Amino acid sequence: MDFSLVGPSASQFRVLSIERISESLFAERTIRKRLCRDYGIEDIGDPVKMADSLVRSMGQVRSCESGTEYPQNNRTVFRAAALALASNMRQWSGFLSRRSKFESLLEQYDPIAFSRAVEVDSARIRDVANCLGGQTARGDTNAMVMWARMLAEVADYFNALKELKRYMQAGVDGGEIVPIVAALLGSPRKRLEKQRPPPSGMESWKAPGMGIVLASEFLRNLHWEAFKPDRHINRLLGRWFPEVVRNKSARAEILAREILYCESKDVITGLKYSLVGMAVTPHDCNFTKADNLVWALGAYVEKKNRESDEVYWKTVAAR
Repeated sequence: MDFSLVGPSASQFRVLSIERISESLFAERTIRKRLCRDYGIEDIGDPVKMADSLVRSMGQVRSCESGTEYPQNNRTVFRAAALALASNMRQWSGFLSRRSKFESLLEQYDPIAFSRAVEVDSARIRDVANCLGGQTARGDTNAMVMWARMLAEVADYFNALKELKRYMQAGVDGGEIVPIVAALLGSPRKRLEKQRPPPSGMESWKAPGMGIVLASEFLRNLHWEAFKPDRHINRLLGRWFPEVVRNKSARAEILAREILYCESKDVITGLKYSLVGMAVTPHDCNFTKADNLVWALGAYVEKKNRESDEVYWKTVAAR
């Protein structure tokens, strides 16, 4: 089916159908069982509630009911960075089965304790890499060590990051700020760093081991709303919303060149699909929740080269 031929009128536009995505995720018995096993959710027969449980299990959307304050400290930052790196090029469900051991090896995400442990016993790096598994395991582990050492020197990274966000907010739309910060952390340019230097103890804003994709994951692990422009997200959004992809291309280039002073194709592509994701998220849905569900659909149901003609969008009145 050519989705680009099904265009909305001037007074209407298309957004993701969270309900249809939820139904499709849990429609097939084998896939439903895998999702329940991989993410520890109960099969209650209600796809919408099960989708909510799936998103909660991913831990990137803050629960309104919990009332728990999110600790703004370097342990929180190290956890967010380590889990983002752990998601790199490996099956997430497989990592979840080893997560307890991983957290123990990382000293429960205490950056100072972990950096000291590595200094005392260099075999700890090998143990973390073996726990992660995959082709990028050693590089991801080395990046975690760099994060730990950096955070051991920069006591107030969390607040420095929030100040960076406030600084970059000027001249951009509200929803654009998180992908912009992700792009900056993934590929900072010297001109921008001269305007907004990193805190004392850091040579650069560069996030160890991360480009825009993993930096987006890092920020989402800090509960910043965003899309992570990875292969599943880009593939499905490009298939379902080609006209939105075209429309957001120019804005992505403007943000990259005028705000970030960056010409990188990877950065422009990442910004573009992040903007597309936000543009097609229903107004009553969290960006990260929408991303989590589209990602799961791409990983479990609508796999590459096996996509269906199912319609996962709905038409709504223009706001």
